[in-house]
Parts: sequence; structure tokens; C-alpha cells
Amino acid sequence: MSVQPRVFVLWFGGHPMPAVRQDCVQTLRESGLDVILITDEEVDDWVMPDAPLVPAFWLLTPIQRSDYFRAYLMHHHGGAYTDIKRPEGSWVPGLQRLADDPDVWAVGYSVERWNVTTCGSEPLPRYQPWRPRWYRYRWLQLNHGKVMGGGGFGFKPRTELTHRWLQGVEERVREKTPALEANPGMFSKERYGDVNEGIVSKYPVPWLYLAGDVLHPLSYRYRRHIALILPRLSFENYQDPRPDYNSGPRDLARRDR
Repeated sequence: MSVQPRVFVLWFGGHPMPAVRQDCVQTLRESGLDVILITDEEVDDWVMPDAPLVPAFWLLTPIQRSDYFRAYLMHHHGGAYTDIKRPEGSWVPGLQRLADDPDVWAVGYSVERWNVTTCGSEPLPRYQPWRPRWYRYRWLQLNHGKVMGGGGFGFKPRTELTHRWLQGVEERVREKTPALEANPGMFSKERYGDVNEGIVSKYPVPWLYLAGDVLHPLSYRYRRHIALILPRLSFENYQDPRPDYNSGPRDLARRDR
């Protein structure tokens, strides 16, 4: 099993990429990575004939389309994925380790304690000992150094881990399909209860439902096959200076299929 020497970045929503994000992509290229940018228009180029996307994919917000599609890419194609931010160091040694070590299925970085998934209840109070999900949350939080962050990683394709990851994401999208058909995502960072253009959102998919809620528990479960050796991403100087843009612009690329 081998990994392709490439890193995918996703830009969904139909808006031109702002200059500050373009600078981040250029930084990734200059760090020695073969960067492949995928927009809504290129999604179909990467979909396998025998593994179509769940039809409700196009009803998700651009952010959650990315949560879904990164899992799809890592399972079917392998390689690496990163959010459009600057890495704090070179990923090349870590991806080389992924390619060379047969026992390593994935490489990434550890999640910070307060960014661990709340295991499906959003928001989840810090102290609810009568709820089983609270114990799962606390266990992952206490072991956050063994949990993979979701903003950047590398995977070998078609491992048991990627299979369970993609399967978990797609099951959740299917579960939410009736609600999505009634209330599709219209803005990139839309959440239930948000007010956009004077309309209160009823978007039904919680923020981490397709992201950390699936990947964090799985990465801990398969921690013996994951090397958390990649440098973290920088959260400085990556946002567009226009305040209305970072609050979540209208999705221009959503298609009904």
C-alpha cells in the first residue's frame, strides 16, 4: 500500500478565493507539497464510478461538503489534505514516514484539549455524569494528545480506518437527508439559529457532526496506526479582511441533483 505525494485543498461555495487564501496555497506549494485544489466544479472528477456521493452532498453547506469530501478523498485516493492555512513546518518528512512505514496508516497532529469533539451533543456542558456521551467526551479530552486534529493529515487509501470514517460520515448525511431537503445549507458557515439576510436558519446538521464527531473517536481507536508528527497549521493571517466574508457568504455553487 502506498500514498500519493500530493495534498488536496478544497474551496467550495463558488466564490473567488481571496488573496490571503491564495497566499496560503502558495506557501503550501513552496514547502515542497504537490498541491491539488478542488472546487465544486472539480468534485465529479474525483468521484469513483462505483462509489457515488450521497445525493444530499449538494445540500450541505460548503464547509460541511468539505468535511465529507476530505473523508472521501482520503479513503478512495489517499494522500494528504489540509485546510487553506499555513503549516508551521514542513510536512514532507511526515508524509515520507507515511509512505515508508507499513504500520502507519495515517499521519497528522494532535488536537488541542478544548477542541475535542463533544461526541454529538452541541453544546455539551462540561459536567453531565449521568450521560454516557459525557464520559466519551471527557475520555477523549483527557487523551487529546492521542486524538488527530481535523485540519490537516495524510492517509493511506482504503484502510479499515478510512473505510469506517467515510462510512460514518455518509451514514450521518443519509440520516439528515429528509431534513436537508427541507432546509438545505445556503451559507458557507451556516448553523441552526443563525440569522442570514433576515432569515433564521433551520439548517439541520450540527457544526462538527461530519467532522470531529466522526474522526476524533476513530483516530483514538486506531491510534496505534497513526503517527501524530505533522506540524500544526497556523491560525494567523488566513482570514479575508472583509468581515462579511468570514461570517459565511452565500453559497453560489449549490446544485440540485
